[in-house]
Amino acid sequence: MKIVDMRDRFARGVIAGFAAALCQTALNIFSYFVLHVPGGRYYNFAASLVLGKKSSTVSEAIFSVIIQIGFATAMGVLFAYLILGIKSKNHILKGMLWGLTIWFASYAVITLFKIETGLKINIFSATSNAITSAVWGILLVMILRWLDNKFPDIDVNKIEVSQVKHRKFYLTPEPAKKPEEEKPKFKKPIKVGRRKHWCHPSAGGYPRGTRRNP
Repeated sequence: MKIVDMRDRFARGVIAGFAAALCQTALNIFSYFVLHVPGGRYYNFAASLVLGKKSSTVSEAIFSVIIQIGFATAMGVLFAYLILGIKSKNHILKGMLWGLTIWFASYAVITLFKIETGLKINIFSATSNAITSAVWGILLVMILRWLDNKFPDIDVNKIEVSQVKHRKFYLTPEPAKKPEEEKPKFKKPIKVGRRKHWCHPSAGGYPRGTRRNP
């Protein structure tokens, strides 16, 4: 029994979403600690939605990163089922548009519900998050397309006729079959040599037509 069947679209969506989420988180952390883009860390957004504040300890940061990667993975599974025509043209454009849609929806939810994140969001942080979200969508669709080509779904219409077992159904019951009579089994005769025959003198017998003298 397989733990993960790669022919299932859900499994391929999980793997593609998880791999793209790892790259997205790495780019987001790189832009903050290396490029010094203020605010806009994804795990602080997740901490604000779950904990009600931005992460202040290492355990809260790790927990927030797990929540953020899990959310991105779930969005990858949703994309795998929404875009069934992944083999068509403009697949990179579809993934980029999906990533930007998630980015805009996240900012819209925080603004509409007035969630206090405590983050300094400006044009630089918003642009950085939009770029990393677009990269996440592109990586998602590229990985998903690669998995679809390597592990295609089972097409019921392409199953060979020889693999399908046909059963006959009758409206009237079939007549009862008589039990087959067992044929008598005869033993195969054993070949006996001439000297071993009962009537041979060497076997203690007498030839036919002779008679023992009194």
